[in-house]
Amino acid sequence: MLILTTAKGNFEHNNQPNRWAQYDCGAAAENICLQATALGLVAHQMGGFKLAKTHELMGLPIEITCLSVMAIGYQASPEILEDSFKTRELEERSRKPLTESFYEGSWGVSFLI
Repeated sequence: MLILTTAKGNFEHNNQPNRWAQYDCGAAAENICLQATALGLVAHQMGGFKLAKTHELMGLPIEITCLSVMAIGYQASPEILEDSFKTRELEERSRKPLTESFYEGSWGVSFLI
């Protein structure tokens, strides 16, 4: 299944800017991912899609912002992948240290764990 996540930049009730729209959409998308995982599915969010084409195909109004496309389904075996994708899929995952992303007191001051 593919899910297109979108946000509307203005409130419905007064047409004033909603500066939290994208934040709220991100929180909702994460909850969809968590629920999918709880159901034994895999969720993958993607930003690499054509915005104009998506607007056109979906008939979206101009005030709607497309944020991501989420693929949700069952995990297939890596054996069906092309070699370059299979290698990447089977590699050990790595993350940046938390000290590179979380700060204490001011920007750039690493949070010490």
